Amino acid sequence: MKKLWLIPAVLFILSVKMLAQAPEGAFKVVESQYGNDPAATGTGKQTILKIFKDGYWIAAFFGDPEMPFSGSGGGTFNIKDGKYIETLNFYSWDSTAVGDVYTFNYKLSGNSYTQEGYMDSEKYKHYLIKEKFEKLKAKEPIKNSSLEGAWQMQSGYWGTSKLGEGAYKDVAVIKIFSYPRFAFAYYNDKTKSFVGAGGGTYQFDGKTLTENIEYWSWGKPELPQSVFKVEIANGQYSQQGWENGLKETWKKAK
Repeated sequence: MKKLWLIPAVLFILSVKMLAQAPEGAFKVVESQYGNDPAATGTGKQTILKIFKDGYWIAAFFGDPEMPFSGSGGGTFNIKDGKYIETLNFYSWDSTAVGDVYTFNYKLSGNSYTQEGYMDSEKYKHYLIKEKFEKLKAKEPIKNSSLEGAWQMQSGYWGTSKLGEGAYKDVAVIKIFSYPRFAFAYYNDKTKSFVGAGGGTYQFDGKTLTENIEYWSWGKPELPQSVFKVEIANGQYSQQGWENGLKETWKKAK
């Protein structure tokens, strides 16, 4: 009988651990409100996805026939004192928000995730963000999970363009694989400007990466499905494709 005090203590520890859980994976918005107008709810014709992985996140709005790509934002996140806290490394809608840190109330329960809070930038003053997400399920198991995680591009070559030169000078590139989704974004660290983004679904077998593009900020993709040869070694991976017109190397993000 003297040990009954352990029961509430254990329950308290478990509840703290549940509160400290961070979202992980690919989620789709099923209910939302952006702005302080209660009537401004729903997602309309667009799809809103957010991927969380290893302390990094990327969100994208896309799919409306009149606006196939609406925007993308991303950065880092952590959980502290029962709150979800995210930093904006890029934000296509308002560059003045880049570098800002925002705190949200959140709840993670099974495959459901909600977050609610306010952002406050030059363009979006005391702007309500209220979202309910459902975790996306894969249609088939992943064949090889070696690419899972957040990656930073070390070198990139695309035909006549090269990372670090011309339009890609001072540009950083982040990519997240969280099966069944992937997402990436290009942004300028110095000017805080957004350069571009894309994402979709993928499969990887350990040597071949197959990407199916669902959104692409540069217009309609010439290759909605791309197949890349991949090599992984020493915490880095390289991918090559587009008839050798694309060569990239990536390192795990820290």
